Amino acid sequence: MKKTLPETPPLPAFAWKCLFLLLVFGFSQTATTAQPQRRGNIWYFGWNNGLDFSHGRPVKIPNPRVNSIEGVTTLCNEQGEVLFYSNGGGTAGFMYNDLELGRIWNRNRGIMYDFGITSGGGLSAAQGVMALPSPANPHQYYLFTIGQYTASLFSLSRDLSYFVIDMNANGGLGQVISEETPVFAPAVECLTAARHSNGRDYWILTIDFSSNDLLAVPVTDQGVLDPIRHARQLNHFPIILKTSPDSRFLFDGQVLYRFDAATSAITPAALLPGVSNYSFSFSPESRYLYTVSNAIPHFLVRYDVLASDIASSSDTIAELGDALIRQMQIGPDGSLYFPEYLFSNLFVDVSIVHCPDSPEPTVERGAFSFPVNSGWEVFNALNNLADFWFNDLQLMLETDTSEQLLCPGIPLRLESEGLGTAYEWSTGATTRSIEVAEAGEYRVSVTNGCFHGVETILVRSGTAPAARIAYAQVTEFCAALPLTMTAASDNAAHFRWSTGDTTASISILQGGDFRVTATNACGEATAEVTWPTVHCCRIYTPTVFSPNLDGVNDVFRLEPFRCPITSFRMQVFSRWGGLVFETTDPEQGWDGRSGNQFLPPGFYVWVATYQLATDPPGSFRQERGGVSLMQ
Repeated sequence: MKKTLPETPPLPAFAWKCLFLLLVFGFSQTATTAQPQRRGNIWYFGWNNGLDFSHGRPVKIPNPRVNSIEGVTTLCNEQGEVLFYSNGGGTAGFMYNDLELGRIWNRNRGIMYDFGITSGGGLSAAQGVMALPSPANPHQYYLFTIGQYTASLFSLSRDLSYFVIDMNANGGLGQVISEETPVFAPAVECLTAARHSNGRDYWILTIDFSSNDLLAVPVTDQGVLDPIRHARQLNHFPIILKTSPDSRFLFDGQVLYRFDAATSAITPAALLPGVSNYSFSFSPESRYLYTVSNAIPHFLVRYDVLASDIASSSDTIAELGDALIRQMQIGPDGSLYFPEYLFSNLFVDVSIVHCPDSPEPTVERGAFSFPVNSGWEVFNALNNLADFWFNDLQLMLETDTSEQLLCPGIPLRLESEGLGTAYEWSTGATTRSIEVAEAGEYRVSVTNGCFHGVETILVRSGTAPAARIAYAQVTEFCAALPLTMTAASDNAAHFRWSTGDTTASISILQGGDFRVTATNACGEATAEVTWPTVHCCRIYTPTVFSPNLDGVNDVFRLEPFRCPITSFRMQVFSRWGGLVFETTDPEQGWDGRSGNQFLPPGFYVWVATYQLATDPPGSFRQERGGVSLMQ
């Protein structure tokens, strides 16, 4: 039975409307600001699955490059752009293929670092990997990895370690600058983090597998320090650990603790028997702990961690049936997400708890479905992020301003990028898309549960583009090669050359007809230029040389001018037809010797056969001449 929580008196409907319009439309246009919750904008998980929260309600990411059974971490910057992601480590099992290899990937989904199956954590560790910024260097990050419980797959545990990533390296794609550094052993499965009370440092939290003590590892501007040990109330081994976004509470699947973010000390707050030790999460405002009952049918329940009797504050939110409920995670939209799986199905569903801090949260079952082809592709976790990124989470965020062109006499259709359950435009419209006939700034709030994403679209008056081709003054065409030509237009959005290039500038090596098309939303325009198709390649050859080792004119070689040679052979013959020298390198000349023997003065015949880059395949040119060898 749901409890009725005390509420403040509701505002009249018109008052809510005025407040909403003030919040959404009363401020001037701003660019996207840095927000900690954007650290979790992108989630990669499972077997090439992903979700993108950039516009509020998440959308599927088509075929990202990732493989994991459980813990994955994807960390973004505070503008929501991916920095890197990792599955934490690999594990040799039944298959030993790409599925079992551990990696760190860069933002372009290229491999930054390959763990293989011998370093990092375990592929089946529940919270196998977590990334944190370095308190000492804004461009560096710690990637912590932890091993899996050895019975889950056939490998030895690799315990708690860390790597250091420098995002300034490798052209901004990042690089591991410090490889695996051990922190503590034995430690497996659970790995989370809390923010230190000083607002700068962090605590990495795990469990000593031998003693079941809590281990708190300080991460400061001095580096990763020695763990601090704390005894726990119950001597059980948890699979996962979760801290509240405000870093004031810690839950291990059975006992809720108050957590001291200054010292990492823990104090038991409530024993919560009969709930899952694998699927739970705090709400974004740190008011509630959501978890799942063990008995079938399962129920989604929440506890009020601020209640005087926390264990008695249980509130049943929804019945979940007999589905296998997996790890919960706060999303940057303020909702809770969890995978669920039925063994009879060939897919894993991701379900959503909307408005988890509100008096009446709702559950959307199967909001997303991800097909699986085998048991290896069933994933049990989404994105192992530190929940403190969602402390003071904003439920109304601005996205970047976009621009569109309004063409003469043609209404422009504007559509929000984000999907939602309700839309509110600055024009008063409440549909996802509108048509406009005037230039100006248009704003729309996209509502998804308790979250509002505000998009700004700047509409400019436009016309079809004009186009011309600019180039340096040319007096003699062959002498001007290679010639750079640039498409010039004041309002074009794209260029397309007759050569197939789509850049504004191209470089040509020969004559012919060249055309560029400039386009924008209102139309297109074309400009053309014609250059003479003359044969610009010239081979200059000396008629005499003296190989007497005085450093002057010692070598006979051909001197190509404007000749992009791709294939070359030069032969030199005596007056009686004997071959005395041969080369396939146009840079190599003849020094007057045949083998190691200098030849006598006289007249010698040369033949050069070559192909230019501009020649058709199989087409060769030939030059002939003679040279006098003098002493």
